[in-house]
Amino acid sequence: MSADPKFGRAAALALVGVLAAYFALVARFEWICDDAFISLRYARNLVQGRGLVFNPGEDPPVEGFTNLLWVLWLAPFELAGLDTPLVARWSAAACGAAVLVLLFRALASSSGRWIAAVCAALFVAALPPFAVWSTSGLETMPFALALFGAFCALTAEHARPRLAIVSASAAVLLRADGFAFVGLVLAAAASTNFSARSRERSRALVATALAVSAVVAAHFLWRRWYFGAWTPNTARVKVELGAQALEFGAKYAATFLAAFPSVLVAAVYASVEALRRRDARSMAALIVAAGVFAYAMLVGGDFMAMGRFLVPALPFLALAFGRALGLESGAGRTKLAVSLALTAACVALSLPAGWNAHVTPARVREAFRFRFNNPQWLSEYEQWVMMKDQARLWTFLGRALKARTQPGESLVVGTIGATGYYSDLWIFDPYGLVNREEFAPLTEQARRAPGHQRRIPLETFLAQRPTYLEASLVLRDKPYSDVRPGAIPGGLKNNPLAAPQWLEVQDVEDMPGPLVLRLVRYVPQ
Repeated sequence: MSADPKFGRAAALALVGVLAAYFALVARFEWICDDAFISLRYARNLVQGRGLVFNPGEDPPVEGFTNLLWVLWLAPFELAGLDTPLVARWSAAACGAAVLVLLFRALASSSGRWIAAVCAALFVAALPPFAVWSTSGLETMPFALALFGAFCALTAEHARPRLAIVSASAAVLLRADGFAFVGLVLAAAASTNFSARSRERSRALVATALAVSAVVAAHFLWRRWYFGAWTPNTARVKVELGAQALEFGAKYAATFLAAFPSVLVAAVYASVEALRRRDARSMAALIVAAGVFAYAMLVGGDFMAMGRFLVPALPFLALAFGRALGLESGAGRTKLAVSLALTAACVALSLPAGWNAHVTPARVREAFRFRFNNPQWLSEYEQWVMMKDQARLWTFLGRALKARTQPGESLVVGTIGATGYYSDLWIFDPYGLVNREEFAPLTEQARRAPGHQRRIPLETFLAQRPTYLEASLVLRDKPYSDVRPGAIPGGLKNNPLAAPQWLEVQDVEDMPGPLVLRLVRYVPQ
């Protein structure tokens, strides 16, 4: 940033304004994703001396998480008895703020560019997906920070190898597939050095590549030793490459761009300007952003709302967008007006989606439907509301189970996050995330949500004599409601294998009044 105090104060105030807008949107979208509780349960079992397991005593352990470093980060807070779900949410939010600060610093290198830096930071801060995944309790935003930090450290005018090594190593350990993204960053950063021919950057790149290779090798060897597998169990469950995955992935990316068209506008503008001016750093950032989109499309996307897999691309896109807005120092008033107008247009195009108001017609967005686990199409906002409400309901369910079951009992349930974290029951997961049992054959007709295509038949779990076949919070006047068709072979009524009971749970903290706990005990024959 410029040493001129006038510019320095103005830039600092503008950045504070951007951060204020970001935290306002974070408060608007404060929630916790049900999957975050999977990491929390692993963290709690670890500090309680049970090991990195979801079900204590399982042998061999099952790696049902994809974010080792995030689990390790949360573990001390579990040990201290703090509100770890709250710590997870606000740790992620702090990482989101750090991304904005890092983006601003990477762009505001002179008094002629700080306004463009503010515009780029505001572009990202006003995107609902950035706020949603800054407060989900998952590792999405810490991973985005680590990946972007490595890129900035390697492509800065004066490379910072130590920061690059730390950031890249963190990215590798924050996601099981993080090494692929770090490799992409290293390749993109290397491309900027063809024209610069900087020995400093070359040495930083080599040092980072060697350090990351060592971390990746150590991680794989440790996984093989501890879990008995080279890849996490999540890869077996969720990775299903092929034509259907590509179809879902393409629709996943198209849904994101249709819901948040400012991302497409910024990408086109940044690409045109980067090519016109042969801006190597912008082109490298765009390569990474495109790679993130390509990866998400290859693996079939994700059932969760607001483009979780695509969020790590946003800081890279914003960097290229900011450089396109104000690369030339001393830009005139026309350039300033264009920058401000384009930024305002981008904010107006995507921010209303946080209130389910869209520029793109619903019929266009519905044409890209890729989630089929719900009988009706939902917008990204509606999908987020559903996920938020479900996580809250499953939190109540887990607490109710804790109050009405006994230690050592087991339950067959596919919603394993909050239910498992709060109940502490042994969980048999039909989706196979924390179980090693074989899946039923995958049929061509199986069109559910990405990551939920495969299922373990209930009969497989019956051989292990689970205590309960099902648990739900139901309305007192509708005791048989919400039973998923086919969940219990033969149905719930008059089934010799199933003994349902309804338990009052109004003494459980914050439990909604009209709900009772339906527990279906398994009756072996």
